[in-house]
Amino acid sequence: MPTTTLTISDQLLSTTAFQLHDEIIDALDINRPFVDNVTKMGKDEKSGGERMIISWRMNRHSTTTQLSTGYEPINLTVQPVGTPGWEQWCDAIRPIVISGHEERLNRGEPEIVSILESRLQDTEQGFRAEFEEQALLGNVASLSDMVTLNGTIDTTGLLEDAAPGTQTNTIHNVSRALYQNAPGFQNQFGDAGGVAANHLPTLYDMVVRINRLLGVAGTTKTGIRGYQSVAAANQMKTLLFAQERYLTEKELDGGKMVRYFSGLPLEITDLPTAAGGTAPGGNNVSYMFIDHGQLKFTAQSGFYFKLSEFQSQPGYDVRAAYMHLMGQFTGRYFGTSGLIYNAQ
Repeated sequence: MPTTTLTISDQLLSTTAFQLHDEIIDALDINRPFVDNVTKMGKDEKSGGERMIISWRMNRHSTTTQLSTGYEPINLTVQPVGTPGWEQWCDAIRPIVISGHEERLNRGEPEIVSILESRLQDTEQGFRAEFEEQALLGNVASLSDMVTLNGTIDTTGLLEDAAPGTQTNTIHNVSRALYQNAPGFQNQFGDAGGVAANHLPTLYDMVVRINRLLGVAGTTKTGIRGYQSVAAANQMKTLLFAQERYLTEKELDGGKMVRYFSGLPLEITDLPTAAGGTAPGGNNVSYMFIDHGQLKFTAQSGFYFKLSEFQSQPGYDVRAAYMHLMGQFTGRYFGTSGLIYNAQ
């Protein structure tokens, strides 16, 4: 009797009776602290509208007249205080598809892990990964309509690689070059120059400048998070290791991670890198401090990673659902956010 080769897809092989493990091991994804923080404290919602309007007070309405004799004319020259910016929505969608054939095979006792459940999980994780990459790096073509925080490669990015007072990016269709003296319209920036001795002083200077502006325009410390590159986290540990002191046997952990700096939580994630520049290895973003109370993702109400119902597709024994994300990153006050280059 001739031998018959068993032919079955990789996905079916991994999710039905041929699977010996009781769960699928996710080898693609990593932690996404930025998305988690956006979801918890950096998101608001709006309903409808062809675009959103963001308004800033950029101008002083009037000027002071000093009275020496009491007969001086009062300067009545005034100007509008409001400067409106605007942004259109990013509207993106990602499908989850399953065929009737797969459903019939993947059921009952042979089902170890549901194909549908694994595809739903993969779709959400993949969408979250793209969301974070576009926000922090700005390199996701399928989400290119979403404003990125990475102003180092995108002249419309919200966080710019230049000192306050010299920034020129166009933010929500308003040029920073016109308002370089407005501290809330300029983000903080520091460059450690690839020199280890500059790492902690540059970091401390950033924190001092951020604290200087707390309390303005409703800014608070509770919503600020610092994001580190892996290289910066390793360098910080090297610099602080000789200064660590262990008080009890329980605390004798030479690899204890540095999770805070001046009271601000630090998270490790992927940050922008760039070739060239004056520092060793080019100009790399080592830290990105984000005030999630001021740099928010504004979602269309009900469409923040929203999953639709499954529907049959005409002409096919296939059902599909769609995960929908519609919104836009918006910046209202930038002085309590910033970038640090080359601290590794």
